[in-house]
Amino acid sequence: MIHTHTLSLSFMLFSFFFGAGNLILPPLLGKHAGTTLATALLGFATSAVLIPIAGLITIAHAGGIVPLSERVGKRFAHLYPAITLLVIGPALSIPRAGIVPFALAIAPLIHRANTTLLAQLIYTTCFFIVSYWLCMRPHTLSNTLGKVLTPALLVLVLLLFLASFTPTLGPYLPAQGAYATHIPFSQGFLDGYLTTDALASLMFGNMILTYLHRTRYTTAPFPPTPANTLADMRTVAWIAGVMLFFTYGVLAHLGALSARQLPHTVNGAHILASVSRHLFGKAGIALLGLIFTIACLTTCAGLLVCVSEYFHKRAPRVSYLCWIRLFTISSFALANTGLERILAYGTPLLMILYPISLVLIGISHLERLIRIPRAAYRLTVWSAGTLSTCAVGTPLVAHTRIGHVLNTLIHTLPLAQEQLCWLIPSAAVLILSTAHARLREKTCTPRGTLPLTDN
Repeated sequence: MIHTHTLSLSFMLFSFFFGAGNLILPPLLGKHAGTTLATALLGFATSAVLIPIAGLITIAHAGGIVPLSERVGKRFAHLYPAITLLVIGPALSIPRAGIVPFALAIAPLIHRANTTLLAQLIYTTCFFIVSYWLCMRPHTLSNTLGKVLTPALLVLVLLLFLASFTPTLGPYLPAQGAYATHIPFSQGFLDGYLTTDALASLMFGNMILTYLHRTRYTTAPFPPTPANTLADMRTVAWIAGVMLFFTYGVLAHLGALSARQLPHTVNGAHILASVSRHLFGKAGIALLGLIFTIACLTTCAGLLVCVSEYFHKRAPRVSYLCWIRLFTISSFALANTGLERILAYGTPLLMILYPISLVLIGISHLERLIRIPRAAYRLTVWSAGTLSTCAVGTPLVAHTRIGHVLNTLIHTLPLAQEQLCWLIPSAAVLILSTAHARLREKTCTPRGTLPLTDN
């Protein structure tokens, strides 16, 4: 039997993941995939749903983001969670969540530049005031998001889906673009990779872990055990994952239906705006604006609570509310610098941290099958981080001799064009370092004694 608090946490977790980027990518996938939508959607779900679920379960197994990071090293355990939370929080995702609904749904309706700036300031002020209010009492966040805002968001998306059965849309067209020239599953996987939700899953998992412990202490007759916590996390993660999958399917379906009647749409936001206007007229724009606002508001609130609780635990002399105020004000300021600037500096940082998170998730699950030495953890993570840093930083020094050499080396690696140049080398480092550690144990351990473990 699934308890009410478990469903509430699942809805809240869904709302954390389902932000602006998750709204925009599936419609574009649907338009390009066309008749191959089912296969492409499975690929998208693998990287945008299954891997984040694996990240959540990884956190439950490890007991938190810090114990997981400590497998690489003590310094890494201090730096990695803090830097990641700052990047996916107040440095990028929170300001982006504050400005994206305005930029996509409201700004196109305003034709005067001065009026647009004033309207943007008013919108972001209201947005971050509501976000701050939601975060003031984190223990009630699961009720507010899980029982009110997320169901409202799902109802609005369902309304779009039901309206799509009008005969003025569809049928699906043949696949186009990359989906016509590549395997639909693999292209869908690469598009799902762009959500970077696996990175967020480690941070959100840490927060959900806290909620699960708190709930067990207040509702169960016995203290939480690792087995209970893991079972609860699996339930919450899979329910949220199923909701994400069906929502992505609805949005991708809308994109596929739009290809014939609305062929000139260029991105996911444009597709949703055109479909909404086509189905509901001017009211469709208001509907879309409401969908974007709720989706971004829930993600923003989740990130604010997540980053503030982490830094409050690390620096308890600074109260939780002080951290919330600091991150809310800084995010408001960054949001009003413009979406382009936010993406220009934030996206490269995200693409450096993302491979590290994927490696941590992968090795953690692999460790249930074979013992991974501490050195293999460290070498694999650092190799993924180094290669992703080189791939992101090479364009900045492209005009220099070093930049030319780095660019040549990066593009000789497998999967470089797909932004996965780190994958094969990191896997090779993991295999070789694990094999080396095993051989060293056999040669250094006297016969008749047990090898020392480092885990």
